[in-house]
Amino acid sequence: MKKLFKSKYSLITSLILIGAGFLLMLIGYQNDGLQSVYFSRSGFHIPSLEISETYEEKLEDVDTLSLDLSDTNVILQTGSQNTVKGAFRKTALPQKEEKNGAVSFQNAGSDTESWFLFSFGDRDLNNIMIITINPDHMPKKLTVHLQSGSFDLFMDTDQNVSFDQIKIVCAESYVSLQNLKTGNLSVTSNNLYLENLTAGQVSVQTQYANLDRITVDQSLNLQTGGYSEFESCKMKKAEITTFEGGESLIINDGTYGSLSLKGCSPTLSGTEIENLTLLDTPNASLDEISVSSEASISGFGGFSAERSSFQKLKGHFKYDSATFSDVKAVQSELELDQENLYLDGRIEGNFTIKGRDSWIQIMPEAYSKNISMDLKASEDGQMIIDGQSLFGDSYQQKVKDAVLKVNADITGGTLEFFFDR
Repeated sequence: MKKLFKSKYSLITSLILIGAGFLLMLIGYQNDGLQSVYFSRSGFHIPSLEISETYEEKLEDVDTLSLDLSDTNVILQTGSQNTVKGAFRKTALPQKEEKNGAVSFQNAGSDTESWFLFSFGDRDLNNIMIITINPDHMPKKLTVHLQSGSFDLFMDTDQNVSFDQIKIVCAESYVSLQNLKTGNLSVTSNNLYLENLTAGQVSVQTQYANLDRITVDQSLNLQTGGYSEFESCKMKKAEITTFEGGESLIINDGTYGSLSLKGCSPTLSGTEIENLTLLDTPNASLDEISVSSEASISGFGGFSAERSSFQKLKGHFKYDSATFSDVKAVQSELELDQENLYLDGRIEGNFTIKGRDSWIQIMPEAYSKNISMDLKASEDGQMIIDGQSLFGDSYQQKVKDAVLKVNADITGGTLEFFFDR
């Protein structure tokens, strides 16, 4: 009986050891061989994967350079000679093709099959390609397609490098472009960084974007799903849309001919704009901006404008609050729907206000003798003029050459007008 028990115990132990051995074999095979798994005092270890093959090619003068790579970090830089160097796994070694002044590099990518929790085959991770090109022989067209990895294009600031066209598709990757000029730029990425770049037309779709000192001579079309920031940019026309809605957008110290923002929550500061459009903005903050032609604003959340000026302003606000402080509007039309509106500080210009079930508070700074008003309240609307309540009535004050003119008509809600004496 004891022998039978020992036999069963040995069989179970053997099966457990065989299973453990098979498990280690699978792990080792996945990581380029059983030698990748070793044991020390602290237990079993799988060392980090290492690049297995170096790669080097000479690059002749070309008009078009195309990269179609997988799992590769690519760096394109300037240098004295045209070379392509890298380190790749065997299955990811790039193939070079030349035809009619065009050169392309592509690799096959990963060749894996999955079973349960393990992958079988080569894993083409951490491949590296460094392309060095003499600035006097830069290709006119650059096309990059990465299934994963990153792309970094860096040119020295004093070399004045330019491309006719750049197209980059790296939907899951990081893309960085610095110090260059291009006629047409198209980028699809997960994270985009542009610095000191001049372009004619720019089209971008990315999750996150950071633009620093970018000049766009014709137009920018940016679709983003996350946080984006613009710093010291100059653009003739820019259209920015947040496709997931409500994400933050920061624009500082720029100059724009036409700026259109949709779906995002923008913060604009120190910016000069000819025409501004804010559409479906959950929240918006404007500080020290100047709109020389027309601003059209439509929001369903919080809005504030401080120390800013508008030649012509049209605003439609609902469900939250809008604040104008130290603002000059030569001509403005504000429409309110269940909104709180605050006008305070040094307010100048002409304000035409229509409110429905809204609360309006006007507290101008030291203009009691220079204010013209034409105020009306209908239905259950209430007006409070310098502490005096008026229901369903009107109030007028005519002043020649008034600094501030207010024409307000409210249906329901309350309008309060306090003079700062």
